[in-house]
Amino acid sequence: MEITSLIGDLEDIADLINSGRDTDTTLVKLVMAACRYGGWLRGSIMAIDLARGFANVTVRYDPTLQFEPPADQWELATSPARVALSSNRPVFIPDAQASEEFPGFQRESRIRGYRSVLILPMRCADGMGRPMVLSVISEHCRTLTSNDYALMKLIVHMGSIAVDKQKAIAVQESSARQRDLILRTHTQLLHQALSDDSVQTLSGLVFPAIGRPALIVDITTDNVIVGASPIPAHFDDNAWQGMVESNLRPQLRKLPLEAMSLDTATRTEFRLSSEQGNSDLLAAVYPLRTDGDVVGALIVFGDEGDFSEFDKLRIGSAQLAISVQLMRNLIRFRFERRTLGELLAEIIEGKWQNENDVLQRALKFGIRLNRPHRIIVIDFPGGEKLTQSSLASLQHGLTLSFEKNEAVSVIAVNGPYIILLVAAPKAADEDDLQRLLSRIAREIKHYISMEPTLVLSDVCRTVSDYRQAWMRCLRLLGIARMFDRRGIVSVPALGPLAMLLSTADAADVKSFVGETIGAIRAHDALNGTQFLETLKSFIRAGYRNQECADDLGIHVTTLRYRLNRIAEIFRLDLESSSNRFDLELAIRLSEIIPHASVEAVSG
Repeated sequence: MEITSLIGDLEDIADLINSGRDTDTTLVKLVMAACRYGGWLRGSIMAIDLARGFANVTVRYDPTLQFEPPADQWELATSPARVALSSNRPVFIPDAQASEEFPGFQRESRIRGYRSVLILPMRCADGMGRPMVLSVISEHCRTLTSNDYALMKLIVHMGSIAVDKQKAIAVQESSARQRDLILRTHTQLLHQALSDDSVQTLSGLVFPAIGRPALIVDITTDNVIVGASPIPAHFDDNAWQGMVESNLRPQLRKLPLEAMSLDTATRTEFRLSSEQGNSDLLAAVYPLRTDGDVVGALIVFGDEGDFSEFDKLRIGSAQLAISVQLMRNLIRFRFERRTLGELLAEIIEGKWQNENDVLQRALKFGIRLNRPHRIIVIDFPGGEKLTQSSLASLQHGLTLSFEKNEAVSVIAVNGPYIILLVAAPKAADEDDLQRLLSRIAREIKHYISMEPTLVLSDVCRTVSDYRQAWMRCLRLLGIARMFDRRGIVSVPALGPLAMLLSTADAADVKSFVGETIGAIRAHDALNGTQFLETLKSFIRAGYRNQECADDLGIHVTTLRYRLNRIAEIFRLDLESSSNRFDLELAIRLSEIIPHASVEAVSG
């Protein structure tokens, strides 16, 4: 072996590897060095396609090529390459013409006149992920020494380095191209966001840039902009648009507010129902913020854990561009609503100085305060973490929902409350007002996952009436909070008893109810009895047995037995006027206080 010449050739090959230039040339030179200094006639490097079952020649050195080219593909079933890969060890065939273990090599060796074959696995894979092997052949039968193996292992090792080096360079170049493309796309998106006021137009650039199915939830216009279908096998793009509008819109409207306290993407699942059955669709929700306020959400379908670094860069770029676009819409909305909200606060808090001045200022907004109005005040019990940004976003959503409703004049935020100024209908149209209250409650549930409390004031006919109406609404809301009442609340709904008890301590009231009927209610729940309902009927019947039995649909003897059992179990003297009073009062209070807040108190 010409050591000096070998070292020189290997140095040249090492320089080629380090330069990262043409890998095929480097591999050919390595095969040439293996043949020249290892005593082999010709050789090749093959990529093994395990999925298709073939070994494919990628580079070849053969100074003896005749007119008929050799085979470039081998079936793995008849190739020693499979054995070399599976064992991760060299495979040496001393005489391929005599060996029947590999029929393909035996057949070609007899045609092309070679004898010994050596296959070595390389510790690398090509750009398609196919493992590689080095194959060399000799025209004579030969034996191998430890030096022969050492040289071939060195050749294989250098070949593996060359392939991995080229792949690393390719990854770097691809990464640089992708970053350059993302930067250009980022610039294009921001330019579009600053030059136009349409999120719909911007979405035409955002969705292709993200490269994944996505949606944009726009709170500033109460709109959902739908991209390509995430499950085209079940829904084409048109069907997906219909599915979002019909089934997913309520959930989509809640998502931005629910994600407002988070700085990272929120994982969520959408439940889809179709003719093909039910399915869950995974998505990542990216909140869109402007100056701390949530203005929407970018929803990208798929598992965020599978998103690449470049996916996240593209999504981040889209987030910024959409947020800038929505910021312009939000600034315009706030400018229009700020002075109107300030005017309403002045009116309801009685801070105005000149009535005629207030009337004229309201008239500039198209509000005729000399006509009858009522105010609706909305409270959010349990929503102490609902920030002013959340309330502003909710106000915006309600404004968009009711902008075509002529009855609603103003929607504003005042402290922890949202206030609506509505035209007072004629007595015959009072049902319309109740329907409006129900619709407001439903709309709020589209945005936040809590049930609000709504109160409606008396009719305000002059500017002076609004302060008194406002204070009365606050008292009603205070009572509703005291007794944990939600939904639409009014004086008839709470009753005069609740108004009277609003001056008492809520804990004491609940304790009295629990001590009086809590044990009876617990016994009914545990044993399936109807003792409490029997007592209610007994009270309604004026403590007359026959009338109570008729009301319950039972025999009077059964009623007497049931009343005796109640008296016995709970040591309750139903003949005592004092006990009767306590019992009736506790039952009436229990209809005001939710059952969940009253527990039995053991004596």
